[in-house]
Amino acid sequence: MYRNVIKEAVIFGIMSTIMGSFVNLILFSADTLQMWSQNYVIEISLFFSGFFMHLFSEITGINRLFWIDLSKRYSESKE
Repeated sequence: MYRNVIKEAVIFGIMSTIMGSFVNLILFSADTLQMWSQNYVIEISLFFSGFFMHLFSEITGINRLFWIDLSKRYSESKE
């Protein structure tokens, strides 16, 4: 069970890094991004933000509540 949670957290961290990098490209100038990314600080912080956000949602049960609510809405819309 813990392996799946860690695997999901890693995937979520990678997705957060990719999405955050695209958002940074849109919002900030190239000079600012180059200064921030000298040691991959942004990428590392985005990864760990996504990683810990997913772990937090698993531990608190937010993730499970979200999927239960989503499945209820989906089944109601099919009827």
